[in-house]
Amino acid sequence: MEQLKVTKELSKIIVLLLVFVNSVYAASTKQASVLLQEALYAEEIEGDINTAIKIYQQIIDDDSAQENYVAQALYRQGMCYMKVQNENQAKGNFTRLVTNFSDQTNIIEKVKPLLEDIGNADPAALMPPETLFYAEIGSPGKQIETIFNMLKGSPLENPWALIGDNMPETSNDQMGNIVSGLLNPSMMAELRKIRGMGVGITGIPQNDVPPGILVLFPGKSDALKGLLQMVLTMVGKPVDSIEGMNCIEFTAGGGAAYNDSTVIMVSPLAYEAGQLEWCVKQYKGITNEPTLASSNKSFAQVSKQARQSNALTIWADINSFYTKLMEIIPPDAIPVQIHIANGIVDFKNIKDLIASLSIEQNSVSLETNIALNGGHNCIAYNMIRTPNLNKNSFQAIPPETIGLLSFALNDAASAQAASIGSQLQNITGLDFGREIFGNIEQITLFLTPAKNTSAQIPNPAIAFGGNLGLAITSRNPQQTRQIIEQLLTIPGLVTRNPNNNQTLEASGKYTIDLNNGMKLNCCQNKNTTIISLNPEIIDASLNSIQSQKSAMTEGVLKKPISEISSSTSKILMLNLGGFIQTGQPFINAGSEETTTALRNLLGQIASECKDSTFQMRTNESQNNFNIRAGIFNLPPLSNVFTPIMQIVNIMPKTQQNSGGWEKIDTTPVAIAHTDNAPVIDGKAEQIWEKAKSHRLENRIYSNNFTLEDLDAVYSALWDKDNLYVYVHVVDDSLKNDSDEHYQDDSIEIFIDADNSKSGEYSNKDYQYYFSWDKDKPSAGIYNRGNIQDSIKYKLVTHDKGYSLEVMFPWATLGTKAFPGAKIGLDIHVNDDDDGGDRDSKITWRDTQDSAWENTKFFGTAELADMSLLYQDTIKN
Repeated sequence: MEQLKVTKELSKIIVLLLVFVNSVYAASTKQASVLLQEALYAEEIEGDINTAIKIYQQIIDDDSAQENYVAQALYRQGMCYMKVQNENQAKGNFTRLVTNFSDQTNIIEKVKPLLEDIGNADPAALMPPETLFYAEIGSPGKQIETIFNMLKGSPLENPWALIGDNMPETSNDQMGNIVSGLLNPSMMAELRKIRGMGVGITGIPQNDVPPGILVLFPGKSDALKGLLQMVLTMVGKPVDSIEGMNCIEFTAGGGAAYNDSTVIMVSPLAYEAGQLEWCVKQYKGITNEPTLASSNKSFAQVSKQARQSNALTIWADINSFYTKLMEIIPPDAIPVQIHIANGIVDFKNIKDLIASLSIEQNSVSLETNIALNGGHNCIAYNMIRTPNLNKNSFQAIPPETIGLLSFALNDAASAQAASIGSQLQNITGLDFGREIFGNIEQITLFLTPAKNTSAQIPNPAIAFGGNLGLAITSRNPQQTRQIIEQLLTIPGLVTRNPNNNQTLEASGKYTIDLNNGMKLNCCQNKNTTIISLNPEIIDASLNSIQSQKSAMTEGVLKKPISEISSSTSKILMLNLGGFIQTGQPFINAGSEETTTALRNLLGQIASECKDSTFQMRTNESQNNFNIRAGIFNLPPLSNVFTPIMQIVNIMPKTQQNSGGWEKIDTTPVAIAHTDNAPVIDGKAEQIWEKAKSHRLENRIYSNNFTLEDLDAVYSALWDKDNLYVYVHVVDDSLKNDSDEHYQDDSIEIFIDADNSKSGEYSNKDYQYYFSWDKDKPSAGIYNRGNIQDSIKYKLVTHDKGYSLEVMFPWATLGTKAFPGAKIGLDIHVNDDDDGGDRDSKITWRDTQDSAWENTKFFGTAELADMSLLYQDTIKN
């Protein structure tokens, strides 16, 4: 009985112990689940990552917590570390999960890709927080693959095929082997496995290579790993390993550490400072010190994901860089240029610069962001900064528009207004800067396509202006009209006269007469003023306003305009296909055959680029400047490569047999228009005063003479029937004793009537000569017999030499005169001082005396006073 009693008591104790253990177990289980809920709430709802990490750690440290709760805590804490870009800690959590909690399959499946992504480690996580400059190539393998996809189908897909044939045979074979090895499919597949590469500069030395760190993650490429390790052992000697990583010292200084997944290299100064060891310990997770990625708030703006998607990311700590630079330069040795630049830019208040290059298969873009401290004094930024755009201003832009540039103006009290107003006052003496900035709100310059790409364009510069329009939104359109007229007086384009104050038409149209005879077409519609040299553009803009069909609702720019955000300050966009097509008529390659070929090839490229757009836009806040530029919707390179290469091959042919013609100044000079024909008597009567004189300054054959021995100037005029040329020659010794005109004192006038400058003389190219003789001067056309009767000239002798006045009918020259037409022109004067052969020669444009056989040596002249250019010619 006594034994039975003891047994019962023992059973009771065991039961009580079991109850106690179960109670403790239940309590701990309840506590872990509650803590997990609290941590999740702090992480997901409150966004308090630090608190969540601490709570998760309580669960992890609780030896009595159930295994699945510890696994969840490790996973969630690892995700918190990812959010604060502490990937080394996250990697430790995930590795522990895979190693010790393999039965938690659901969590392990989530962790494996994360570990692989962390294996594509962040180079910035191995850079010290004091890094001044950092550049990263994001996922190099992906970038290489993208670039090769862009090249696919074109000869550039195999670059060696393009360059190999142009190299010597021996080097060809050697280089061919190297390039073939790098570009073979197997190696390209290996290159695509590269996961990341970054380089950081951590200081500014006085006389040495800056301390720098380079980190490369070769990914799963065994071939690349082997190649890197082979190169490293060739350029350095092995030293003691650091935390299990192989290490070498470079012969020239510096060192490297590497294993199967990572290569870390440092410059000599960084090596001496122990940065290689620091990087290795950070990589291994042995230390958890702050890094560029984890503790630099400026750098944290660019996430790892963004950096890995960019082809290139650059970050610079401008403030710290400038401060450190000033520390190593003695105050009295700081260059004055740095003081000036700092006064304009205010380096100490620029927090950072971040630039990123993105490459996609059909687009390339570059984005740059400059952050400034509050209260900065960056004069450069204050001068260019403008308010945000108002998209309603685009309602006047016609749907067919292929390009536009738009920006708003600051108010009259801004620094920009004060500076520009002051400059205008200095130039004009007029103080109307405040009127401009106090009234004009937004300015948009827009480009429309050419109406007829096959038309002959008389004056490319002016004709191209016929495709442009200007839309100005303002508070007071009438005041805007006055401002426009005031601005036009600055370069002398217009003088104030009653014709420019005419009453507005009912449609709001009016014109401003320019001094060169052209008209500036204008229109006011509510708060918008439209300006163009071409009246058709005015009509198109009015129609856009009235029909509410503009570039915002239709056309090739509809999509990019719709993407303009409310914070955009400036915008430039251009449809490439339309722009190329608009430029076709302005192509003149000399011969008609070559010109036609070039225009056809450009037409092919334009067709392929019909959806391609260049865009540049800025966001400009008080302390931040962001600019993004790129080309989007590019066609496959294979579609445009052939016409591009054909253009490249054609261009040299347009310069064949040109000698030194490319040195000739082909800038057009204006030939003034005259309503009254000069009397052809060899004298410069009053009518010639409106014609500008041009000196013949090029000396041929001999430079051994003064301006009293030989000098000449020429002038030219034109009307609808004739070209008039007057040449005044100073020559102290006149001779006429040879059979050939050019061996004696004579004048040569070269004319290319259609300005083709094709090289060889055609039926519209002329070399007229006029031989001096006191009593019987003569004239002729070289290699064409006698001068035509319709040419009138008079050569007279005076006390310092002789003068020539000549009239060339346009009908004789085989062309028609119209405003803006260009002709090839050159004037030469031969000089014989002592009888026999010529002693010297002076010319206007030709520098080699080759104009007699090559028209490319001619200069260029333009018929000015283009009063009815657009009404009469642009429609042709």
